[in-house]
Amino acid sequence: MDRFSRLVLLVIMAAVSACAAMETAESGSAGPTGDAPSTPQAAADPTPGPTGEPQHPPSPPETSGGEEDLWESLLNGVRAQARVCGAERFSAAPPLRWEPRLGAAAREHSRDMAAAGRLSHSSRDGRTPWDRIAATGYEFSNVAENVAGGQPDPQAAVASWVQSPGHCANIMNPDLRDFGAGGEPGATGTIYWTLKLGASF
Repeated sequence: MDRFSRLVLLVIMAAVSACAAMETAESGSAGPTGDAPSTPQAAADPTPGPTGEPQHPPSPPETSGGEEDLWESLLNGVRAQARVCGAERFSAAPPLRWEPRLGAAAREHSRDMAAAGRLSHSSRDGRTPWDRIAATGYEFSNVAENVAGGQPDPQAAVASWVQSPGHCANIMNPDLRDFGAGGEPGATGTIYWTLKLGASF
């Protein structure tokens, strides 16, 4: 190969090398607005995880059923034992089961109390516990509502209800089989709790 041919070959190789370097730099950087690069190679994270599998963002924690299970465990733990609520004696009661419509009504009322910053069985618009439950489509023969405020968690809320004769009687009532519950913090950080108990037709 003569000197001219070798010079042409060196120029071509340098150009190819420069193009490859530019493509590598572009595929590893984000655009000026923070958007992901548009090249397919940049869309996949090339860094392997500890097992050699591609890394992915962590999945959000599973919350489905967690809150309901906690409330069910707490309330059925109370109902599993005979107890005295004030002057009224109760035998152990059948377990309660979570009812989504009662859960929705309980959470809605907790939000309403949190917004108002006060405990009440009446909503700010004047609705009663029965009005709120009926609005969910839950057809009931019997319902009861417990409210509380200031307890840090469901365990403390249930414990406070057990110490109150009327609230305790609601929890122990064997005719009530369904429930929903929830809490909501107010502007000052006070958490307002609602427990709905019911029996459907």
